[in-house]
Amino acid sequence: PEQAWQDWLTAHMTRLRQAMLTYPDGARVVAGARLYPAVTLAKSFECGLISLTSGGLTLAQARGVMITATTYTFGYVIEEQAAPTPEQLAQFDLAGFLKDYPYLAESLRHDDFKSPEAQDEKFQAGLHYIMNGVTA
Repeated sequence: PEQAWQDWLTAHMTRLRQAMLTYPDGARVVAGARLYPAVTLAKSFECGLISLTSGGLTLAQARGVMITATTYTFGYVIEEQAAPTPEQLAQFDLAGFLKDYPYLAESLRHDDFKSPEAQDEKFQAGLHYIMNGVTA
């Protein structure tokens, strides 16, 4: 009750992300789960609905936020786990590719692809976008 729903959701999705990152292709396995028979996913949703509605969202809003945040988390981790290896990147002419995409090139220039901290920050930023949308 004393925790804001946004803080709860951020912590909850961060734990889900960390759990999936623990296993190779963990996100692909979990993303294929359904509420039944995967009762852990059902429990996650139930806790989310309780937390978000007790934080002031309607049940419809809470459901939408949980679906969006969960599928965002699944997709984010799938992309993390499917990232090219350093060997694959070494064979790719990134500069040549980006020559035709100046906005993409500029956005990537400031991106840190290697550090886990940078991935954590990008993941948290995405959750922030989701949460701010529902409260706007």
